[in-house]
Amino acid sequence: MRAVQFVLDSTYFTFDNIIYKQNFGAPMGSPLFPIIADVVMQDLENEVLSLISILFFYRYVDDIIMAIPVSKINILFSINLI
Repeated sequence: MRAVQFVLDSTYFTFDNIIYKQNFGAPMGSPLFPIIADVVMQDLENEVLSLISILFFYRYVDDIIMAIPVSKINILFSINLI
């Protein structure tokens, strides 16, 4: 975890010949970011799928398509995962 935190905390970029430090999020194009995104998405889907019944669910990286009964839509949007 310390290595991941180090990578996320030491990201710099240039814009208009000025060097900036990125303060939030993972850098675009980082080889670490797809792994982190996959771990987070797996955790979220496991949490949600344990709470509601679904008709189908497919995920590709961070894109999701799923179908749930109309009666469960309000439950889905009321889930507080953070």
